[in-house]
Amino acid sequence: MISKVTVSLDDVKQKVNNRQVYIWGARHDGIGIYCALKRNDIPVEGFLDNNDMLDGKKVLGLTIQTPGSFFQNQQSQIPPFIFVASSYFADEIVEECQSYGLKHKKDYLTTQEIQNINYQIDHSGACNLRCISCARGNYPHHPPVGFTSAVTYEKVIKKILREDPFTGVLRLYDWGEPLLNPALPEIIRITNEHEVLSIISSNLCINKNLEETIKSRPTWFRVSISGWGKDYEITHTGGKWDNLYQNMYQLSALRNRYHPEMEVEVFFHIYNHNQTDFDRIREFCEMLNFIPRYTHAYLFPMDNVEAVIDGKSLNPAINRTRELMLLSVEEAMEYAQQQKDRICYFERFLRITWDLKMTTCINWYNPDLLLLEKDFLSADIDEIVTARNRCALCVRCKSKSLHRYCNVYGDQKLVLSKESIKFK
Repeated sequence: MISKVTVSLDDVKQKVNNRQVYIWGARHDGIGIYCALKRNDIPVEGFLDNNDMLDGKKVLGLTIQTPGSFFQNQQSQIPPFIFVASSYFADEIVEECQSYGLKHKKDYLTTQEIQNINYQIDHSGACNLRCISCARGNYPHHPPVGFTSAVTYEKVIKKILREDPFTGVLRLYDWGEPLLNPALPEIIRITNEHEVLSIISSNLCINKNLEETIKSRPTWFRVSISGWGKDYEITHTGGKWDNLYQNMYQLSALRNRYHPEMEVEVFFHIYNHNQTDFDRIREFCEMLNFIPRYTHAYLFPMDNVEAVIDGKSLNPAINRTRELMLLSVEEAMEYAQQQKDRICYFERFLRITWDLKMTTCINWYNPDLLLLEKDFLSADIDEIVTARNRCALCVRCKSKSLHRYCNVYGDQKLVLSKESIKFK
């Protein structure tokens, strides 16, 4: 259930009251709240993140620390003020804040308390790959192909900031490949002009518009990867390793030339055929100064996951994905069922398609699953929140514990406990 935010900008400033501000979560949500705070003249001292691999690294020029070392080294009598910025693990982080003696609303706030919606703008209605684990390669029918224009996008971002002023980041991707949209560089420039950060996620098997895109200065560039060499081509279906390899070098060179502050994250999907590939990926990232991350590879979209647990017939692409998955759908759903009473963070995400439709959920794909008949520019925030809270799909999803499926696959502690990556 989403409730309209009640903590105003003045409330936030009063709570911070010249204390040092840290953001717990150094990824998308964290950089978003950083931008919103900066836009409203609230300085940020640094980031906290539970991922040990990020300890000591920098994002947006600020150092990332693990919470354990941060609180152990705290010497000030005045506790810092923490903004909890995590879509997946906010409730766990809140428990950690409390374990360190921090008080809710006095010493910390969650981003959900100051922002209504997390916006995902799928401005590219096309993809160059047909990955067998993704809806583009395993779902029987698809929405129309097209691209959002820069003129339309500017109307969208103005409406977002008018209705949700604590928005600090826009995710400029979902089921489409962003680089295919020729308007992407202008879309990023418009985002920067409105003092909002931008995130792109690309398969990087093409370099179309890449130079102009980097020149436009996106904040965060994520590259999905699922193995080294021929291992990669098994699950990034239609992709060529040699193209990706060369484009990674080009991305590094373009960043160094035009936008050294841009963060590049390489997101490694762990399958049973590529467990030993991560060390080579990590070394490659270190050479290019990219950030390596990893996750158990999962079957998507949720339409297919529901089909698996309901015992429905599955197409060859789904079955092949299941053969390759290290963490099976069935095992993941056992973990998800243990978390069935925990909240769904995706309720707060809104996917806006290239033609301004609003889909019911960012994790479900069926093109007929629309949140409202109106398009985004015609609906106000109250209508959107009301529609989300009345969503029948959400009820069905939660009744089957599907709302926790992505959290299981995103749990890096689970990756380590299962020794899913074979480190040297």
